[in-house]
Amino acid sequence: MGLACDKFLQMTHQIEAGSKTRSRERRPIPELRDIFTERRLTIIQGIIEDQTIQEIATGLGRSIKTVKSNIDEIRGRFGLELEDPCDDGLMKAIVYALENGLIPTDNFYRDLNRPLTERERKVLDLARLGYSTDHIARELSIVPNTAKRNLENIFPKFGVHSRYAAVAVIIALERKNL
Repeated sequence: MGLACDKFLQMTHQIEAGSKTRSRERRPIPELRDIFTERRLTIIQGIIEDQTIQEIATGLGRSIKTVKSNIDEIRGRFGLELEDPCDDGLMKAIVYALENGLIPTDNFYRDLNRPLTERERKVLDLARLGYSTDHIARELSIVPNTAKRNLENIFPKFGVHSRYAAVAVIIALERKNL
């Protein structure tokens, strides 16, 4: 009787563990909006605006360690949903915040003097998904330095200095066209 009971309990635990795993795979990260406190939105906006961690911390009246901890938590929560662990959960968080109106896009609107090339558009689309430079290179069958250079060519066209800001500009431009 004891052996059968143990086997039953073991099977029950395996079934529960299996169903938890399956349900975790199917459902999106719960309540993504909940991680966007006012402080975290300010941090994200600072990152988009190319501020240093020190500048963001000073603006918030918080320590650098606190700001880094918030960034790591955001990156981690959004990174859970990414297929490739080298991809950027922070980029995914920024895109989510911008697309859902949690951060206004008016500040990021840029007048494009030169249009993007076909390759630059593809690179930026993949960066918007949170892909790392290496992952972008693999997707487009190019070397990582070429992907990096394509990103760097986009920055002056948008008047920005980072991939985060470039993605913010693209989202702002899309909103302006709607």
